[in-house]
Amino acid sequence: MDAASFLHDTNVVGVVIGLMISSQAINLVNEFVQSFVSPLISYFFNRASVDVEDIKLDLGGVQFRIASFIAALVRFVIILSIVYGVYRMNSKLVVKK
Repeated sequence: MDAASFLHDTNVVGVVIGLMISSQAINLVNEFVQSFVSPLISYFFNRASVDVEDIKLDLGGVQFRIASFIAALVRFVIILSIVYGVYRMNSKLVVKK
């Protein structure tokens, strides 16, 4: 078995392309959250700071980073919806036997 047939049979190239695209999609989602979601969170909490790390909820001396959690939750939902969309699209394209 030569290298070309190994790459074709094991679909290594497809896996590498998928990893590259997914890493860029994660970067895009992170940039979206930093550019749009974080300022919206700051706006709703009436803060001038755009950095969501500065927004904390103080209850009895304990500080909760609620804005960071909301930003992480938005990232998770966006990435999950992208993965689900790709899965659904792939399952429709695959011919079932």
